[in-house]
Amino acid sequence: LRLSVFQRAFIIAIFDNPHGTRKAILSVARRNGKTAIVGVILLAFLVGPLAVKNSQLASAAMSRDQAALVFRLMVKMLMQSPELEGTYRIVPSSKRIIGIAKNVEFEAMSSDSKTGHGRSLLVVILDEAGQIVGPHNEFVAMLQSSQGSYENALFLTISTQAPSDADLLSIWIDDAMRSGEPSIVCHVYEAAPGCALTDK
Repeated sequence: LRLSVFQRAFIIAIFDNPHGTRKAILSVARRNGKTAIVGVILLAFLVGPLAVKNSQLASAAMSRDQAALVFRLMVKMLMQSPELEGTYRIVPSSKRIIGIAKNVEFEAMSSDSKTGHGRSLLVVILDEAGQIVGPHNEFVAMLQSSQGSYENALFLTISTQAPSDADLLSIWIDDAMRSGEPSIVCHVYEAAPGCALTDK
C-alpha cells in the first residue's frame, strides 16, 4: 500500500502529535483515496499496534451504501494480507469485523440504522460529513456522546467540502482553524479564493 504525500502527512499529524489528538478533519476533493485512509487507520486499531483490549470502533456515514464502502475495503485489505490470517473474524451480515487477539470490535454504522446507542466507541471515523445539511445532526451527536468513557478517544472526519458555510463540516473546519487547539488536526485542501477554474 503506497500512500500519497497528503495521506501520510495527515496520519503523521494525528499520531505524532505531542499534545495527543482527539479530533481530526481531512477535507479533500473526490477520488483522492479518502476511504483508503479510513480503512488503514481502523485496521491499525483493529488488528494492528494501536489495538486496545475490548474496545469498539466504528466508521459512520449518512447512508448504508456509504457505510458499506469502508467495511468492504477493510475486508479486501485483510484478505490481501496473508500475515493477518487468523487474527480477525468477519461478520458480513452486520458489517462487523472482530480483532481476535484483543477482542476489538469494528462496525460500519449509518444514520438510517438504530445501531450505536449504548455503545462505547474508542475510535469513530465519520465518512463524508460534507453531506450533512445544517449545523446539527442527531446521529453525529450520538456518535460523539458514545466516546465519553475514554480520555483518549479519537473522532475523525474525512470528507469533501460541505456546500454551505452554515453546514456542520464547514463550522467544524472554521472552529478548528480559529481555535488553534493543538489536540485538533485539520487539513483542508482547496483552491484559493477567486482561483480560475482552469488553474491547475
